[in-house]
Amino acid sequence: MVRRIDAVVETDVLVIGGGGAACRAVVAAHDAGAHTLLVLKGELGASGATVAPGRGVAWQAADDCSSPEDSPDVHLANILDAGLGMADPRLARIVAYETPARTDEMDRWGLRFAPDPTGKKRHFTAYSCFGDQPRAHSIMNSGHGHAGDIVLVLREQMARRDIRVDENVFITDLVTQEGVCRGALALGPDGQVILYRAGAVVLGVGGARQLYPSAGGRAIDTTGDGYAMALRAGAQITNMEYGQHMLHTFGGRGMQVVGSHWALYPTLRDANGVDILAEHLPPGTTARQAFHERTLHAPFSCRDASGWLDISIVTALREGRGTPEGGITVDFSDVDLSTFTPSRPMHLPRDESLPTVLPEEPLQVHSTAHAVNGGVRIDEQGASTLPGLYAAGEVAAGPHGADRLGGGMVTNCQVFGLRAGRYAAEFALGAGAGELADVALEPALARLGSYGRGERRPDEVLARLQAATGRSLVVVRNQAGLERLLADIVLLRGDELPGVSVDGPNALRRAIEVDNSLITAHLMATAALSRTESRGSHYREDFPTRDDAHWDVNIVFRESGGRLEQWTERSDR
Repeated sequence: MVRRIDAVVETDVLVIGGGGAACRAVVAAHDAGAHTLLVLKGELGASGATVAPGRGVAWQAADDCSSPEDSPDVHLANILDAGLGMADPRLARIVAYETPARTDEMDRWGLRFAPDPTGKKRHFTAYSCFGDQPRAHSIMNSGHGHAGDIVLVLREQMARRDIRVDENVFITDLVTQEGVCRGALALGPDGQVILYRAGAVVLGVGGARQLYPSAGGRAIDTTGDGYAMALRAGAQITNMEYGQHMLHTFGGRGMQVVGSHWALYPTLRDANGVDILAEHLPPGTTARQAFHERTLHAPFSCRDASGWLDISIVTALREGRGTPEGGITVDFSDVDLSTFTPSRPMHLPRDESLPTVLPEEPLQVHSTAHAVNGGVRIDEQGASTLPGLYAAGEVAAGPHGADRLGGGMVTNCQVFGLRAGRYAAEFALGAGAGELADVALEPALARLGSYGRGERRPDEVLARLQAATGRSLVVVRNQAGLERLLADIVLLRGDELPGVSVDGPNALRRAIEVDNSLITAHLMATAALSRTESRGSHYREDFPTRDDAHWDVNIVFRESGGRLEQWTERSDR
């Protein structure tokens, strides 16, 4: 059944999302003279990855708070080194050089960075993942999520500008006409169909954490919506094989085993007490080396020995050797705290030099999804390859590669959020919204009526997707597993999802979210299957080495005429 439009809203720039990137974009578009509107599917300040639970977050900036040896050029070199050839140097340079200005701006607007305990500089700074300089400013969590204070600061700026915010409105599809993005279709809070007609659109909708199982702090609204919508509209997508997975601890009353705590060199044991790391370490690599190198970065990467921690944990869990709770035990019984030497400071000020360890209360660990490093392909203006569509933050690709600096996504949101908003305003003011022909709306309207032929709940389909990605996409990948995952996705999209029940607006929204997650997972699995090498966060156990001779290129996708096109291309270097 093709639905009818209940309301039409016109604006110059439509910004979709509620996190740091979207909020910065809507402020920038307004300041550039455009009539601007923010739409998000939750409530501002309580929706999106920016406000996900966490202790705090790093903010990378090579400014006067870093070391004398640091500079934007050094920052740029760190970004490109972390990217392992997969980051776009043009975009990385912009992040490195413009972040200090965004830091000063957020300082003026009232964002609370952790003060330097010595009083010798404005902010405390430390090292962060994959960085070699202590440029990571710390944003403390004041109760609004790991970077939620950024949203609160930007919300105040939006209020001062009287920018309209439509909350609890779910964008279902972008609308294009004659090859230009001209707005979006949405479901309102009560299921009404709303057409947002705009001169330009900015995507700032975050990533796709929910398509994975056991994602710590998983928000219901990080479901891959931006990747799927942009793909359907004809924009190019790249670097989808790269993402971040963290080791998340649970159980016990002790500390979280992150950062310097791995320098305690515990033992990882399966349910039978077997040392699983010892089973996987290659000749010449020691457990002490693997644990030490994990103190230098939190996410999994096969670039160094620390990757064997994640590989051993994920492999043991897939083999059914985990605890009844689904984890691997972190055994501190042989740890001698008197010999503990803290690693370099990471992200946050350390009040005590020794961590708290309670060996009598076993701690467990498993791997969880954190972020996506790929996404919508953008240029220096934040423009996608589809005219009229801009993107910033986790939904966009380019400034990051196979790995990324800790806190790099937070600053990227502000740098490219501003750019995307500013240039979207310029485009919109030059083009105008214009009228939309009925034929431009038909695909998005028809899609609203494509679900609902059965009684299954959408979350049942999502659970099957999560089980499939857990088996084949998390950390350890191989040809057989990825082919099985792709077959599962085809089955779920073709046979299972159309049969879900959509007995109300919430169920319809959820079905579309699950569909978006399936599309995103398909891109990730296809890219991972195609890349027959290992590089950073992408590890193929059947191709365990890096192969620059064949794979020093980015994998790019585009949908055309209902078919997925794929090719490889080198970033401008």
